[in-house]
Amino acid sequence: MSQLTLNLALGIVSGVLTAALLYFAAVFFRKVIIPWYLELVYRGVDLSGKWTNKIELPEGLTQTLIGNIRQSAHRLSGEITLSKNRNGEEPRLVHLVAQGEVRDRLVTLRITSKEPKRISLCVILLEVFGSGDKMRGFSAWYDTGPGEIAGTEVEWNREKA
Repeated sequence: MSQLTLNLALGIVSGVLTAALLYFAAVFFRKVIIPWYLELVYRGVDLSGKWTNKIELPEGLTQTLIGNIRQSAHRLSGEITLSKNRNGEEPRLVHLVAQGEVRDRLVTLRITSKEPKRISLCVILLEVFGSGDKMRGFSAWYDTGPGEIAGTEVEWNREKA
């Protein structure tokens, strides 16, 4: 093997290893260091926990949402179970995913279905009240029944631990 071939192979290998090392360092910084720092300096309200919301809609439809919210600095995420009940019938359950943030007592949530084949979107804007155990605001969603966008005022309450 000639000296030129050896130098070329070493250059390629060291370039690939350096690129891989820089990539993993950037991922580590973005996924570990930045969230840790944001959590360290965040001084806002802690909204993590179990939250419930009940909506009475026309034609005897009751929707109850129970959400387990996690918080990392100003970012919110979690799972929500929607129970739809019409006139005492057996409730129908829908499992949803929530992503959002909190800024200056204002909460925004974007809720979608866990099932990729299901059309589902809900956007919520809430204001945190009192000691942080109540949020009030407005919810707008796509209603697949009539195929239109609907909305209503909502109130979310945190369950006591």
